[in-house]
Amino acid sequence: MEPQNLIATALAQVCRVFDERDWRYCLIGGLAAAHWGEPRFTKDVDVVLLADIDDEPQIVDDILSEFRPRIDDAADFARVNRVLLIATDEGIPIDVSFGSLPFEAQMLERTVRTTVLPDVEAPTATAEDIIVMKSIAGRPQDVKDIEGILASQGEALDLEYVRFWLGDLAELWVENDLLGTFDEIERTVRKRLRGRS
Repeated sequence: MEPQNLIATALAQVCRVFDERDWRYCLIGGLAAAHWGEPRFTKDVDVVLLADIDDEPQIVDDILSEFRPRIDDAADFARVNRVLLIATDEGIPIDVSFGSLPFEAQMLERTVRTTVLPDVEAPTATAEDIIVMKSIAGRPQDVKDIEGILASQGEALDLEYVRFWLGDLAELWVENDLLGTFDEIERTVRKRLRGRS
């Protein structure tokens, strides 16, 4: 099976399992960034699942009954890091992040159910929320994803919303200048787009 078909199958399985349990979740990561921005290949599926800490052990058990763990101590790792590392039987990696922050709750309220891969519809974080999450991660690929979303979505973006949450979350990620870095990325994209016109 082609890699993209394996990713689509993995995403469809996640949606089926999570929808059957009425969990609140959404697609983030490379698939969501490519949907709102510039197409790119990604090897995994990333989702955020809203969960109270007290409910996490049962949720982890439920997920592990449907997917295989990627590490031996996946449940313990999830308890400490709030990320469950699993995979499909075909070996496609899936990261399930457990969300509980106000931003994550808001993100899940704003999700849009959209077709991100052929024949697979999934609740997906909005372009603005992906920008916020990518700003927090801050890796080179995350910066490229932000640039792609800014260039593709343009005036449709609610940048006031983005800046509000980056300012709010800056208290938790004091080592990163979230707002300053985002403003610099936006200026770079605007300058590049003006050069094309």
